[in-house]
Amino acid sequence: MDRDRLNALLDGFARGDLERDELVEMLARLPFQALGDARVDTHRTLRNGFPEVVLADGKTVEQIARIVRVLRDAGGDVLVTRVSAEQARALIAAVPGLEHLAAGRLLALRQTPLVPRGRGVIAVVSAGTSDLAVAEEAALVAEHFGNKVERVYDAGVAGL
Repeated sequence: MDRDRLNALLDGFARGDLERDELVEMLARLPFQALGDARVDTHRTLRNGFPEVVLADGKTVEQIARIVRVLRDAGGDVLVTRVSAEQARALIAAVPGLEHLAAGRLLALRQTPLVPRGRGVIAVVSAGTSDLAVAEEAALVAEHFGNKVERVYDAGVAGL
């Protein structure tokens, strides 16, 4: 849920497209949705401008898929971090629309226009090849949230 979606709901109610009970039901599901083993924050974008990010580490594919569906169905962008290749394959099959950004071990689903942020460029610098996955995760997350990124890889001791 973001300001645009909330305004659209209120406009729909004002036009008569939504009954009062329908609007109340939609708003009652905000800001969290309890899934038993997870509490999904569908209101975070409205509060601070950024959606909840899902950490895949330690979760089953089924748990991740349920969380992703809630975020997707709430109309927000979805970002899943630290995804293994096996999890990625299963999740792409389970939740259509997810994009695998393998170099950063991410899954992403964009449903809203990308809004440029920041006042400059974020530099992501890594020492060597073993740091590449973490560096690419940082760069792709920053880009997903509308930042410009410059990558400087293999800047370790051997490169001096």
